[in-house]
Amino acid sequence: MAVPGARGGFMWKKMPSRSLSLTLLLVILLGSSAWGASISGSVGNSTGKSGRIYLSLNSQNGGSASLGTSIAAAGAFTINGVQSGTPYTVQAFVDTQGTGIRHANDPSGSSGVVTAGSGNVPAGSFAVAIPSAVPAQAPLRVMVYPGNGANFVIWEGPGTDSGLPISDKYTVSWSASATGSPVAGSKDVWSGDKDFFAHVGASSALYYRVTAVAGGSSASSGWIKGAPPAGTGSVTGRVFFSGVTATGPLLVALANESASPPAIHVVAVANPVTGGSFSASNVPAGTYSIYPILDLNNSGTFDLGDIGPSDGNDFNHTVTVAGSPVTAPDVILDNVDASATLTTSHGINQWGEWYNLQLYAQSMKKQLVKVQIASGPQISGPIDLALDENQFRTWLNVSRPKVGDSYQINLTFSDGSTQTVARSVSAVLDGFATPLAPVGFIAFNPTPNFSWSAPSPAPAQYMYSLWLSEANGYGGIWDAWGMPSSQTSVPYGTQGDASQQSLTDGITYNWTINVTDSNGNQSQNQASFTPTSSPALIGFTPAGGLPGTSVTIAGFNFSTNPAQHTVLFNGVPAAVSAATSSTLTVTVPAGASTGEIQVNTGGKILISEEPFLVSAPLNIRGVIKSPANLPIAAARVEMSDDPTIFTSTGADGSYTLQPLFQGQNVILKVSKSGYVPTYSANFHLQENLDLTPYPSHLYTQADLAGWGVTPGKGVVVAQVLNTGTVPFSPVAGVQVTASGSANFGAPYPVTYYSGSSFGGSSTYGNGLFFVLNVSDYEWVNVSASKSSWIFNSTGFNVRADSVTEWGVFGNTAPPALWSFSPASGKAGTSVVISGVNFSSVAAENTVSFNGATATVTAAGSSSLTVTVPPAAATGPLSVTTAGGTANSGSNFIMRHTLSASVTGSGGGAGTVTSVPGGISCRASGSSGCTGEFDQGTQVQLVATEDAGSRLSAWSGACSGTAPCSFGMNADKSAGAAFELLKYLKNGGNYYSLLQDAFDAAAAGDTIQAQAVVFSDGALLFSRPFSLVRLKGGYDGSFLSNGGYTTLDGRLNLRNGTLRVEKVRIR
Repeated sequence: MAVPGARGGFMWKKMPSRSLSLTLLLVILLGSSAWGASISGSVGNSTGKSGRIYLSLNSQNGGSASLGTSIAAAGAFTINGVQSGTPYTVQAFVDTQGTGIRHANDPSGSSGVVTAGSGNVPAGSFAVAIPSAVPAQAPLRVMVYPGNGANFVIWEGPGTDSGLPISDKYTVSWSASATGSPVAGSKDVWSGDKDFFAHVGASSALYYRVTAVAGGSSASSGWIKGAPPAGTGSVTGRVFFSGVTATGPLLVALANESASPPAIHVVAVANPVTGGSFSASNVPAGTYSIYPILDLNNSGTFDLGDIGPSDGNDFNHTVTVAGSPVTAPDVILDNVDASATLTTSHGINQWGEWYNLQLYAQSMKKQLVKVQIASGPQISGPIDLALDENQFRTWLNVSRPKVGDSYQINLTFSDGSTQTVARSVSAVLDGFATPLAPVGFIAFNPTPNFSWSAPSPAPAQYMYSLWLSEANGYGGIWDAWGMPSSQTSVPYGTQGDASQQSLTDGITYNWTINVTDSNGNQSQNQASFTPTSSPALIGFTPAGGLPGTSVTIAGFNFSTNPAQHTVLFNGVPAAVSAATSSTLTVTVPAGASTGEIQVNTGGKILISEEPFLVSAPLNIRGVIKSPANLPIAAARVEMSDDPTIFTSTGADGSYTLQPLFQGQNVILKVSKSGYVPTYSANFHLQENLDLTPYPSHLYTQADLAGWGVTPGKGVVVAQVLNTGTVPFSPVAGVQVTASGSANFGAPYPVTYYSGSSFGGSSTYGNGLFFVLNVSDYEWVNVSASKSSWIFNSTGFNVRADSVTEWGVFGNTAPPALWSFSPASGKAGTSVVISGVNFSSVAAENTVSFNGATATVTAAGSSSLTVTVPPAAATGPLSVTTAGGTANSGSNFIMRHTLSASVTGSGGGAGTVTSVPGGISCRASGSSGCTGEFDQGTQVQLVATEDAGSRLSAWSGACSGTAPCSFGMNADKSAGAAFELLKYLKNGGNYYSLLQDAFDAAAAGDTIQAQAVVFSDGALLFSRPFSLVRLKGGYDGSFLSNGGYTTLDGRLNLRNGTLRVEKVRIR
């Protein structure tokens, strides 16, 4: 079934081993952390066998880590680029043959388990030892292919259970006799991955034998002669190898591995020149991969010193022979000391999507002994690559690479020389071949036919390969390589290398169809299937219903006798009314509840993957419109996971999709010719769902192109909506972020749409935003933020060349009021309120002082500045936003101003004071004439007259002459008027005090005094050389003095003359 010695690819174009299932590889890579750690240690060798020691890390989580290094001899080592947190062992072997290939009898050893940290971790010391000897075994399936100018001998070298080649080398002998006597010649060929020999210039009549040599043992095949090719076709082509002078023949192999037995035709050009042609005749019909090498050292095989196509480029040129002469594509060989190829891998399966960077490096003209990725995007430090089957390679799980990303690669050769080369990402493939069959449960077929559809978009040139493995195991079962783009099916085992003759009944397998472009970049699409001859349950319909509903269960290999089956709905038995080999008809029993369906049949218990939903039928209603919001009729609306549930829109664009059931997860798919599909987010149904207020839209491919969307990419079109309104309303000023699962949380750019143009830093009034150029099957998590708002994130499962629509939903967070300052004040005072979840837009906050609305002059999410309103009263503050109302825990104390004034008439004077204190006013306008009092305070104003004055009247808030009291419920003012007591008269002047009258009197003046008692105490008359008269007893008009004036105190006369009349002194 397979070409001997060509597992994973043909001869010198050896492909990477796929012994690890793709699913497991994905799990390992997804669990990887940064490549910033290193492991150091030392290895000893006292075996007596010498050679370079190659070291590699083996992950204890499963599989090789593709990381390692080499040292010239026993000693210290360091391996860089280790994934922190992962447990490893360090594996070592001595390259006794100098070929870079580990053999079964090479000394080897292993360290203990070491877990990488954030820096360097010591692995300690360990030594290699000679393993138990494995004797030589005869080569398997030796084949001889006479060609044009050479005979081609190929075989399969026996290996150990772990895949190590047993032989140290092979000796190819030839003879003209079927008995091998005499032997005409022989050639040694290294053992490992190139188990072939091209005997240039040999006769097609020769017989060949291949002898395996391991240590001192050997084992040989029989003598074999090949049959000359019997085809009628011919192939010509050209091979280019600029910059090198050929010192050996050009060997070109045409290999059709789908033929049985494989058809191989070799052409030898003895004196090739670059761009020269080769010609193959008598080639049988079929499609052939083209494998050229320039055998510069005339060894007849591809070994050190030769040049060929890059081993890391998994693309092979092909040519199809159908009888007429054909011309093969031009092929270019790498004239380099060592090849180094950087490619990308983009994979999907039912669980997700991933990206890998793949680096391959292999010896060409010089022996490559170390390879390191020194730097590049998404690389945190140098990464040392392990040697694996004569090549260095690694797969780095990364977020989506960018075309043009450049990486620096350090190459070290056995002669001590080094090179640094740059390699750049040439492409990331977004077109996937789609597995068609086998998928899911299938009737048992030990050798099924595998088929797939072509990728879209497709690379300009590409080929297919296929990998098959058990779903729950490590073992690779079948690799088929080099299939041309025209081939979309292959029977099991007829191409490539299969490790077993047939598949096993009841085992679940994963198979991956791989697309490789001309630069080696790959896209991978994985499917699973289970071939079975036993009963198998595939699914059921409808997805739900009430007791009494008829349900059809689909599967394989059912008995046609209904009595042979027992069906339970979440443990409740149901009656089976009809049975065929592929269906069972049952009725939902009374008492059933939502849960799995179990089928007991043929001695097996089958359980449904999905629950049956016991509920009355539900529906989703909505409307489909164009971007211009015009209804779209005759659009198909379906469940994306079950297209049998579908409906069409009416003339008004409306639809009702049913039956659906409670607990069902529904993603809607909307499609119509001329439009790209539109998907919804996932709806978990609990009741009928009315989406009419939130139309879905259909867009054209031209719409996507106008947005800058690359073919093969998808788009998220969504709105930010406020759940606090009915219906939900758009929210402006929201910043949106989008991260992708395949990018490991790396963000996608978000673009805001105003309704006419893209741009801005947040949503416009329509709440719309776009996430463009999303990878196929990418799960995009969208979150939103705005001051004082709370949003739930929304997940969008995006498909290529489609739009996913829905929304991000939120509401304002309820505000909290923590404090305010100052704690009191009067109208017009500026108050700062502290808290959380305020709106940064002043108009979106309402602040009240005990019910009186205040003006917000400045706003932030945690602080508001407001002005106390005139109508404010003492009481709590409140802040109201769209998220609710918060009240203060303490009252704001309103204060009012009391203004006092003092006036005097005729020299009258006095003082106004307050109880409680705050006012002490002697003269209007002086300090102490105004004061602030808490609202509601009872204030008493007291007027205190100066001697000789009296309070004539209050004004303003007070009246009369009695003490004044009032409550401070507003700003108030009060005035006190004092007047002079006019007890004395001297001409036109009046006095209340006798001393004042004495002091003002002039010679000859007469002081008239009313008939009152003057209690001035000690009086002093001192008016030198003056005569002054004091006449008492006058009435208030100073016209009659029928009474007496009394002086209560002493009267001292110092100077001058005082004449008194009607005055008593006591």
